[in-house]
Amino acid sequence: MTREEKRKIRLELNDLLDRHCGGCEFKSGYENHKQCLNDCHIGEQFRSLTAILVGDINPNDEETSVKKGRWEQEEVNYLINHLPYFSVNHLAMRLNRDPKHVSGKIHRIKAKRKRVS
Repeated sequence: MTREEKRKIRLELNDLLDRHCGGCEFKSGYENHKQCLNDCHIGEQFRSLTAILVGDINPNDEETSVKKGRWEQEEVNYLINHLPYFSVNHLAMRLNRDPKHVSGKIHRIKAKRKRVS
C-alpha cells in the first residue's frame, strides 16, 4: 500500500470521527468503547478501514489465501532466524502460512537438529 493510499484512509477515519462521533453517547469512557465498536455502524466502518490500513486484509480480496506445499529455503531461514524473537502466529502472518503448519515446521526443524547433534 502506498503512502498516499494510507494517507487517504487516515483522512477518512478522521472525517468519520469528526462527522459522526463528536456527539455520540458511547464515545466517552473506556467502558463504552465495546458498545461503540459492536453496535454502531460507524464502528464497523472503523474496523474495516483500520484492517486495510494495518494490512490485515486486502481490499480487493474477500479471503486471503495462505501458502501451502513445499517450504522455500528463504522461508525456512526466516523461520530459524526469527523464531527466538516472535510468536508462531506472528511468524505465520509474516510467512503467509497457517499457524499449525508453521508450528509443525518448527517441530520438524528442532527434531532434525537433535538428530544431527
